[in-house]
Amino acid sequence: MKYIPPKFSKLSDLAALDVGRLTEDVARAILEGIRWPHGPTCPHCGSMKATRIQAKSEKVRDGVIRCND
Repeated sequence: MKYIPPKFSKLSDLAALDVGRLTEDVARAILEGIRWPHGPTCPHCGSMKATRIQAKSEKVRDGVIRCND
């Protein structure tokens, strides 16, 4: 049976059991959804135009988001 993580609106809703079962991608999606409920914004200029960088080498971490403005 595949584990389907519940939806969280804040970090205090996470139980230790749920955290232990999350993959990196699912955990990143949950945290990004909590931090940016309407999509990622640039912390420097506040722009909503951001794209996820596709890791083509080991120098780029998974989940890095770049501002397009």
